[in-house]
Amino acid sequence: MRSRVKLLERALAVELLVLIPVVAHAQLSAPLTRVTTGDVVTTPAWYWTGTWGDYDEDGYLDLFLGAASAPRNYLYHNQHDGTFALVDASVMPRVPASQHGACWGDYDNDGHVDLIVSAGNPGPGDPPDSVFHNALYHNNGDGTFTPLTTGAIADETYVAGFHAPNWIDYDNDGFLDLFLAGHAPFNRLFHNNRDGSFSKIAHHPLVDFVDVTEGSAWFDVNNDGRPDLVVPRSGPNPPAVYWNEGGGAFSLHGGFDVQDVVQTAVADYDNNGFLDVVFHPNLSGGSVQLFRNNGDATFTHVTTSGILPTLPPGYWLASFTWGDYDNDGFLDAFAGLGCYPPPPNNNGACDAGRGLLYHNNGDGTFTAVTEGDLVTTPLHEPLSASWGDYDNDGFLDLIVPDGGFWPTQPTSQLFHNDGNANAWLAVELVGTVSNRSGIGARIRVHATYRGAPRWQMRAVMGTNGGAAQSTSLRANFGLADATAIDTVRVEWPSGIVQELHGVAPRQFLTITEPNCAGEQTGCLTAQRSALWLKHVSDDTKDKLRWGWRKGQTTTLSDFGVPTGTTAYTLCIYSGTSSALAYTIPGGANWTAIGHEGFRYRDKTAANDGIRRIVLKSGADGKSTALVTGIGVNLPDPTLPFTLPVTAQLVTSSTNVCFTSDINAAKKNTMTLFKAKAP
Repeated sequence: MRSRVKLLERALAVELLVLIPVVAHAQLSAPLTRVTTGDVVTTPAWYWTGTWGDYDEDGYLDLFLGAASAPRNYLYHNQHDGTFALVDASVMPRVPASQHGACWGDYDNDGHVDLIVSAGNPGPGDPPDSVFHNALYHNNGDGTFTPLTTGAIADETYVAGFHAPNWIDYDNDGFLDLFLAGHAPFNRLFHNNRDGSFSKIAHHPLVDFVDVTEGSAWFDVNNDGRPDLVVPRSGPNPPAVYWNEGGGAFSLHGGFDVQDVVQTAVADYDNNGFLDVVFHPNLSGGSVQLFRNNGDATFTHVTTSGILPTLPPGYWLASFTWGDYDNDGFLDAFAGLGCYPPPPNNNGACDAGRGLLYHNNGDGTFTAVTEGDLVTTPLHEPLSASWGDYDNDGFLDLIVPDGGFWPTQPTSQLFHNDGNANAWLAVELVGTVSNRSGIGARIRVHATYRGAPRWQMRAVMGTNGGAAQSTSLRANFGLADATAIDTVRVEWPSGIVQELHGVAPRQFLTITEPNCAGEQTGCLTAQRSALWLKHVSDDTKDKLRWGWRKGQTTTLSDFGVPTGTTAYTLCIYSGTSSALAYTIPGGANWTAIGHEGFRYRDKTAANDGIRRIVLKSGADGKSTALVTGIGVNLPDPTLPFTLPVTAQLVTSSTNVCFTSDINAAKKNTMTLFKAKAP
């Protein structure tokens, strides 16, 4: 029986390959194996969305699948052995909804990721007059969830279909707000009141237009440090681009010469440091619309990438998501095709959907993968797809929820990545000044691989790629043959820039935001200090030197244990704003100086990065602290500074910090700051 099923699947896949044009320079096979056992792939339902999130903080990604006309929620706990257990229905009581979209995010900053599930519109098994609510599930921190049944978000009921929920801190107050797109007459915007409740924002540019959409993307379009919003629009309308002007204000702009699109997915596919944009064509026909970010708030329409050049009649692009499946350092693309309308109402034009996978060639073009389970397994209506490394082997796996308005209930498809020898890095953020989930942050990684030094960038996003988070909140980087990572740089929503150097690949790295959003009080104050910063166009000649001398009495215990886990962050404030943050991790680069202090030396950063730190205690009040660095890996300050300037060295494991206040400068230009105090 199994062989007959396999033969049928392969025959159907061949038929679909004939129908759907692909650009294939050579036969490629993807090491993604279809999982055929377990509740995730054997429980039939009209699935719409799926998203990965570690709801119990055990270090393994769990899975939520959203389904219409279902009697319960489908929340699966990761068992740490490659399998999942369907949790009891009482763990997350279902709120009446068609569950067209879902998104994880810690909206109350309590350290536990919560889940928003959108109402959707009635499914095949629902009465047309069904009343559906958006469901916000609060994570109680004990493995259970409480649905919020009152308040602005829950009070919104089905009008014409709420689809993609999207978390973002649009006003940068450290708490996640919620944008909700859909078929309703207006989009919805909910502001976080910072007390566990939300307020609906009315008569606002983000909600005051009438159009059908099923997705949105928040990212910094114009590079001013604030999250902007891109909303695809159906009909004879281009996507709406809203620039965040600060203070909750937005202005409408254009930028994309395309019409009648309903979903979007963004990623830096060419590794130029800026997020590029894909739009889904509306319903049947059309093609993928790819726009390359030029880095100056403009985009170039790319028509020769090789990604899904055309769609045959009867098919539509149901989902699209970016992910580096082979860890070669370049993002690949998955596209899920469905039938519109579904059978039997399409006169036989489309009998089944399928998945398409495009391998990034590293030169701005893509090659269609033609072999492997991911591209030969028949699908139905794959309305979302999400990458996530569920078995912690460093390689991205893929969940493809399947169902939608298909006449019968299919099952979802899970594909396990069998991996290869390539290196990788997984980064998870913990915000302290920014929102706890780090949504809105950009993570950059610099390493040498494939014969050249290269940067990559990932954005931590609420929703991306339609109605779900197309990747988990954990950012994955493929590193090919890299043996070391020069720099990991985090650009937090708060404006803090944090860098780590000499990071080992093949690890899961948690980065906590340094608290450089406001000067700390109660610090040890220098009697004498000096600060010298040089920043020129040739970053290799950048220099940093900060000295703190003859402060109050300190003891060895004040320094924590930098040879172990105590990290230090150097915070420099220009006026009242954070101008620079640099984190120095604890570990092997630290050595003890007898019984009086510690010394940090990074031999790999001798000519690039923080290269020396000396901390000495002194019972006679002659304590000293010194930080020096050089080269391109230093964070770039925005000069000239606004006086007064404050420099603080803050520890991660003690309550002691060291501060120097500078009220006058010998030099304060666009390239040099030089000062002593007093």
